[in-house]
Amino acid sequence: MNMTKKFWKRLAVIVAIAMIIGLVGFANAFMGNPVSKMLAQNTAEEILKTKYKNKDYQINDVVYSFKDGYYHARISSPSSIDSKFNLSINMFGKLEYDNYASITDGYNTADRLNNEYRKLTDPILEKIMLKYKGDIYYGALEIRTKNSIDYESEDDDIPEYAMVQESLEVDKLYDIRKLGRSVGHIIIYVETDDISPKNAANILKYVREEFDEAGAPFRAIDLTLRHSKTETGSVPKGELNIINFNYDDIYKDDLVEKVKKADKEAKEYYAKLDKEKLEQEKEVDEK
Repeated sequence: MNMTKKFWKRLAVIVAIAMIIGLVGFANAFMGNPVSKMLAQNTAEEILKTKYKNKDYQINDVVYSFKDGYYHARISSPSSIDSKFNLSINMFGKLEYDNYASITDGYNTADRLNNEYRKLTDPILEKIMLKYKGDIYYGALEIRTKNSIDYESEDDDIPEYAMVQESLEVDKLYDIRKLGRSVGHIIIYVETDDISPKNAANILKYVREEFDEAGAPFRAIDLTLRHSKTETGSVPKGELNIINFNYDDIYKDDLVEKVKKADKEAKEYYAKLDKEKLEQEKEVDEK
């Protein structure tokens, strides 16, 4: 009897220890641990002292990401608005990735300018969408990497007016309205029972009027008209799509005809992509 009690006590202890180890492992996977965070902090400090010793970079914080299991030291410079990057460090304090290139390749500058353009366009679009129904609407600057432009395929849909990201100057204070005029892109989805070219033309005119009044230029606009949801939650088939419709074409006398042509071209483009996707899936299945 005593042996039986001892067995169950030992088993209970083993189970308890196993549960504790499991909980610790679970917590470490999702929240990290203080020892690994300290190692990451030390590694980040050492890298700033050696690799970036002539810079005024500072560590803002060190955070754990359960998505990749790394500790990310977020670095910035008090004297440079675009100088910020991350050091990704594993649980043993080894540097796995340094995205310092986000400064030199223009990514951070492009991101800053896009945020500035959003601040300019968001209030205008919110006002416009008080008149229409839809929850997708935003403005963006078409800034693409040189590599993506050089190796563009027909599927990439990169506008010909897109700006090269690498040409941006770090910390330069650009005229955001001037950039909007050359590479600003507005995207709007409207839910309506009237998906006619005439209705699309009227919406385009209203959008341009509001942007002109606010002094916020754009280069092109994507507009999608789709049917409103029915009482059952389904959406009737049929859409009107125009892609990269030029700002200068909005007030032309033949606007409705231009919308019809743009919608036809968009449908042909999407049909082509769908066909290519099906062919690729078929090839994969045959293999």
